[in-house]
Amino acid sequence: MKRRILAGITSNLLFQIMNAIIQLIGIPLCLNYWGENYYGEWLLLFTIPGYFSVADFGLGSSSSAEMSMMEESGKTDEIRKMLRSTFWFVVLWGILPFGLLIVSNYYLPWSSWLNLQVISIAEFKITFPILVLYIYLSLFLTLPINFYRVIKKYHTERYISAAYKFLEFLVLLILIIRGCGVFGVALGYLVLRMIFFIYLVLDLTYRTPLFRLFPFEIDFKDMRKIFRPGVASLFIYLGTNIMNQGLNTYIGITMGSGKLVMFNTIRTFVNLIKQVINILNLSIYAEYSYAYGSGSKEKLLKIFRTGMALNILIGGVGCLGLLFIGPPLISWWTNGAVVVDHVFYYLFLFYTFLGTMTAVNFAMLSATNRFKDLGIVFLLLVIFFIVVISFWMPGTGLTNTAVLLICFELVILFLSLRMVLEILEMGWRDIASKFVPNRDDILFK
Repeated sequence: MKRRILAGITSNLLFQIMNAIIQLIGIPLCLNYWGENYYGEWLLLFTIPGYFSVADFGLGSSSSAEMSMMEESGKTDEIRKMLRSTFWFVVLWGILPFGLLIVSNYYLPWSSWLNLQVISIAEFKITFPILVLYIYLSLFLTLPINFYRVIKKYHTERYISAAYKFLEFLVLLILIIRGCGVFGVALGYLVLRMIFFIYLVLDLTYRTPLFRLFPFEIDFKDMRKIFRPGVASLFIYLGTNIMNQGLNTYIGITMGSGKLVMFNTIRTFVNLIKQVINILNLSIYAEYSYAYGSGSKEKLLKIFRTGMALNILIGGVGCLGLLFIGPPLISWWTNGAVVVDHVFYYLFLFYTFLGTMTAVNFAMLSATNRFKDLGIVFLLLVIFFIVVISFWMPGTGLTNTAVLLICFELVILFLSLRMVLEILEMGWRDIASKFVPNRDDILFK
């Protein structure tokens, strides 16, 4: 297990370094060639199809967690059936929402609703369907990507995904330098993602007899056990998406593209901490499934408290460092184009630190398919949050938005930790005595 985790950390490190480099170079590049307003509207344009990126009911993640637990029991035939049923259900179901979204492009005044000033109506109408297809393709990419966890080759998928991220950035770089606008970049993204999907299917088919998408079948009996955790997972992803895209939409419409660029720049910069945290959480994710599938609560506890300790350490050190060097780095990074709102920045750092702890809880709950009712609670809290800032606090600026984000994260941290304690069959009093890592824990040996 330790070898798998270390391999996952190494491959994730490469992926996150690649992602960080792309973000650090990509934002100044877009600002330089496209300008602040055009780039801000590109971000806003992406938010609409992005809302539908969770239209797979969360079955991609819940099925991969279930198949990972099945693998521990040697249920190979059940894995094949669940894979085919889930994949084809997601493909067919996704046609409905994404088809309607494409049709709406010709009947609804999206451009006016989004208050686009720089991107023309004609440019919007040819770009929007391309972005919809790009997001639709991501629905059934989830299963092949997650299947590497099932066959315990997670690190391999990270290397492949890192190569894909580099190629996607290369496409952006070439197209922007050659003078292409949002349509050219969107089309380049779509073509590359199609190639990536085909490669994943061929690679997995070659690697393992477990991965077979044909013959076509959808058996709801095979999917019954993953629907409830899948829907709960869907609510989590949907809530997260509404949070991210909703904030973009709200800030872009009410505060202008300039504030939206500043908000996204700060979020991208600070999220470098989350990317480091994800290196660990994603590497350990499958181990939660294996431990839970084998019925070992002791091993599950060791993995969890190791992850929590490292997340708190990395998140705390990272946020403390960015507290002092962040604003001048952002100014240098964007060549002075983005002026940091310091109060919002400091509050957003604290919100990010709280999120590093919540991330550990969510990784365990997702990997064991034990979200229960947390999904719907999470979604309702997100909707309440968006309603508050949209209707009760319009025009109050970014500071109050950051305060609400902190309150939201504290509630989610409490609720998710309570569910983790239920899985481990522990109470709140056990936190002080049993949650402290020791030398016998994973990675500390």
